[in-house]
Amino acid sequence: MTDDSTPRPTSWNPDAYPPVNQPAKDPPPPEAPAPISDNHYGQAWTTPVTMLPSAAGRGAARRALALVALASMLLGGLAGGAAGFAAGRLGSAPPVAAPAPSAPEGGVTARSAPPLKGASSLAAQVVKRAAPAVVTVINSQQAQDVFGNDSTALSTGSGVIIDREGHILTNNHVIRGYTKLEVIFANGDRKLPATLIGADPDSDLAVIKVDVPVPGWAPLGDSSQVQPGDPVLAIGSALGDFHNTVTQGIISGLNRTLTETDDDGTVHNLTGVLQTDAAINHGNSGGPLLDLNGYVVGINTAVVRSTNSASGTTGVPGLSSSSVDTAEGLGFAIASNTAKSVAQRLLLRLPEGYLGVDSRPLTPQIAAYLNVPRGAYVLGVKADSPAAAAGLQPRDVITKVNDQIVDENHPLPRIVRAFKPGDKATITLSRGGRSLTVTVTLTTRPANVQ
Repeated sequence: MTDDSTPRPTSWNPDAYPPVNQPAKDPPPPEAPAPISDNHYGQAWTTPVTMLPSAAGRGAARRALALVALASMLLGGLAGGAAGFAAGRLGSAPPVAAPAPSAPEGGVTARSAPPLKGASSLAAQVVKRAAPAVVTVINSQQAQDVFGNDSTALSTGSGVIIDREGHILTNNHVIRGYTKLEVIFANGDRKLPATLIGADPDSDLAVIKVDVPVPGWAPLGDSSQVQPGDPVLAIGSALGDFHNTVTQGIISGLNRTLTETDDDGTVHNLTGVLQTDAAINHGNSGGPLLDLNGYVVGINTAVVRSTNSASGTTGVPGLSSSSVDTAEGLGFAIASNTAKSVAQRLLLRLPEGYLGVDSRPLTPQIAAYLNVPRGAYVLGVKADSPAAAAGLQPRDVITKVNDQIVDENHPLPRIVRAFKPGDKATITLSRGGRSLTVTVTLTTRPANVQ
């Protein structure tokens, strides 16, 4: 449901904008992210910025989201409310007993955070700069009351403004099924109309736009530089009512995989996801996850509360768990590098390549358990797809596309999206212990395929 009448930019480079509330003449923060390698359109993709599920309102559609636990189980449960996310380089703190290196004026370096005693004031500075860029997203949907009368159901989520033109990054599940979209800025209670620019269910991301001056925007960071233990801040509209709620935590893990199931049963695999213990609640979906340099390193999208027998599976034959357990501090955010490339594609209407496989990434542990190489384990092949035409089969393990190795840092869906329809790609795979090479011609995703 994209408004095709909305004017589109001919180019988009969020790195051209200064950080939130900082005049354009000010120097950029230290160690600005390096550009991403060129994509298959011959355009240089500069590096990142900004993902969690929307808080269900009355009559709002439900969504199921499970964490594919790569070693033993798939954790179930969808985390919270309004969606938002952010990306950037988190500073790593020096040893407690060691003196902290001096920080340049105006911020900390990307490689050294201040001593712990100064962490709270630094976090407050980041929040003061970034908070104006965080919005509440209101999704109005058609519904029926208990008597069968037409009514309007509301659900809320979060979003983050990513440029001065008023483009806002949020989760796809925050805006899904809308009849009307509105946003509320952090500095007021007035509802402003918003237009959907584009949505990508496979990455659970969407871009919407407001046509009014914005109070600020948040710079996208380089999520490839994030390390476990880096401190992060999450901002969003907790429970839909507590606007600009701030929580603090660390990066707990990298390159996680989440499985999201829509109301119609369509399954989407989110790869390369960041894990954090920063508290994420319903309504936080779509809000930013920020490093202590003020960069968005992820978009908050989910939280796992417990496991159960229905979702206790890795999605890979031979590995499952039927135990039930509860969990604390398992929040997830879409990495900013993923968010940035998706936002660019949606803003510029760049078509993406389509392969036609349902796959799961293999960690070293699962690959060793199954005695197969690392890569993407093919669970199924779509009929009449490029993969089917090339002879790919279930249980194949795709290890390389052209010269790009498929691994946790380079998941197969992200690699395929970088191609455009009509491009040819050489796929290296393992089948029954043999290494094979096939050539595929990527196409446009069929309209009836999610």
